[in-house]
Amino acid sequence: MINPVSVIQMLGERHEFIKNHPELKPFIVNTFQAPIPAGTEIELAVKEPNGEKHTLMIQVQEEDLPLLTKVQEVLKQAK
Repeated sequence: MINPVSVIQMLGERHEFIKNHPELKPFIVNTFQAPIPAGTEIELAVKEPNGEKHTLMIQVQEEDLPLLTKVQEVLKQAK
């Protein structure tokens, strides 16, 4: 179960994160403003200071579209 206090803390900390990385929010908003069709590939990558890299590639499926549509609605409200 998610701790509501942790969620409230994260919401507060997100402002500082966005301030530190101003390019992230526009990237997410612009990327997810148009419908994302099934078959779209989403890649996540993390590169540690020691050079180790972790990547994940997912391919959007039809079953994913309702959730992605809800994410897009939330992003539109956050503009």
